[in-house]
Amino acid sequence: MKRLTPLSLLLIIGLGCIAPDWEDVSSDYESELNVFAFISLDETIPTFVQVRQTLGLEGSVEFIGYDTLYNEDSSDYYIYEVTESRYAVEDADVTISDGVTEYELTLFDEDSLYEIEGWWRFNNFWSGGVYIDSFGLFVPEPNKDYFLTVTASDGRELTGEVTTPPIPEIKLESVPDSIDANTSYTIKFKPMPDHYGKIITFSKNWICGAEQSGFIEKGDSTWTSSVEDCGGETWGWDQPDTLTIELYFMDNNYYEYFIKHGFDDEFVNFFIGAGGSGPAFGVEGGF
Repeated sequence: MKRLTPLSLLLIIGLGCIAPDWEDVSSDYESELNVFAFISLDETIPTFVQVRQTLGLEGSVEFIGYDTLYNEDSSDYYIYEVTESRYAVEDADVTISDGVTEYELTLFDEDSLYEIEGWWRFNNFWSGGVYIDSFGLFVPEPNKDYFLTVTASDGRELTGEVTTPPIPEIKLESVPDSIDANTSYTIKFKPMPDHYGKIITFSKNWICGAEQSGFIEKGDSTWTSSVEDCGGETWGWDQPDTLTIELYFMDNNYYEYFIKHGFDDEFVNFFIGAGGSGPAFGVEGGF
């Protein structure tokens, strides 16, 4: 009986070495629009709409051809593949309306990114399919309804709407003339019963404890800084600097997406990356 064991092992190994019989896999999945729209009331941050799409089994990039990169100092050259992302939708009609006037957004040239004031605040979004108000005609207002329409060249359409939040009002008399990074301080502002907010503080030069952030609940009217444990580090505490305090209030769609569900688990396919679908807030006809 013991002699049967090696034979069984050989049989298993032999079966494992049989070449796989590959089979083409197809899908009738219909791609859907995946849109992120950001309407900014801050003049230093432009309004933009990023249009992408969910993907099936066709892969995340499309092969365009080959190009050659030459070395000016030698005869060396490098041939590389030129590809385009299938996520980005760059042939869509994108409009924002306030119910009276309709504003057309145009595809943004990413080579001009650094010409836009405040580009560093949203640099992660510039990866294709971004539309902006190139003519500077759209100036959003607080407490106002806006309507988004995105129509792809193949007829797919996504619509959305949002009510912009109010402009925050910090009570300047509550802001001390000087602040010690080793001591807490309190900022007072006008409460907003229907909106969540966020406060950010930072200094021009790095000082331990100066950079902080806090979440503002609905109806809150004060925020108190915390004293950070700097591990004995006191560099910069005795040097005068400027402390910037930024207070934001967010619309309900922003809160739902980034705050309430910002850390929820999502499905990501190993082969198509993040080209799957995710949660949708304030939109119909896509995500």
